Amino acid sequence: MCKHRKTKNPYQGIFWGRFDPPTKAHQEIIKIAVQDLQLEKIHIVINDFNRNCYFSAKKRAELFKKLLQNELKGINAEVLIQNTNNLHSYEIIKKKVKKPCVAICGSDSFDLWLKKGNCTTNYDCIAVFQRKEFIPLPLSKNICNFKLPDGLDSISATNVRAILNSGLEPKALVPDSISHLLLT
Repeated sequence: MCKHRKTKNPYQGIFWGRFDPPTKAHQEIIKIAVQDLQLEKIHIVINDFNRNCYFSAKKRAELFKKLLQNELKGINAEVLIQNTNNLHSYEIIKKKVKKPCVAICGSDSFDLWLKKGNCTTNYDCIAVFQRKEFIPLPLSKNICNFKLPDGLDSISATNVRAILNSGLEPKALVPDSISHLLLT
């Protein structure tokens, strides 16, 4: 369990991203977050602000639902699509669930977030998952630092899209239950 959790009460997780497409790294982040942070539920928020995505937001949501039926079976999750007309911010979800929440992100997203001057103290807990080199994060009472397992730390959706653009199936990078769906 993250030592920075403020209470022993059940937390819910919120994992934002483009997930274009979902990868084995995303799958592992969800597994680790649910187990190590003892989350009773995770909200997977698919960002649909960028119109240049490889897959539509609807397709990405379908892929995640398939993943939740197979490799992530048994995890209590909700898949949401976020766009300018339908926001799923930390504040909105926390108000809806009326429970403490953990914001879940990769280190690249967290770095961008800090560069924009966003404040970390408004969150009950922030779980940051790092690739490759483990870089100590700025000290804060509410930040949990995780390292992705070796082999998964170099997987990115960008790599998956490059493989798809070459006409190949990225089996090693995406969960088995969805790899065949990426070429359709």
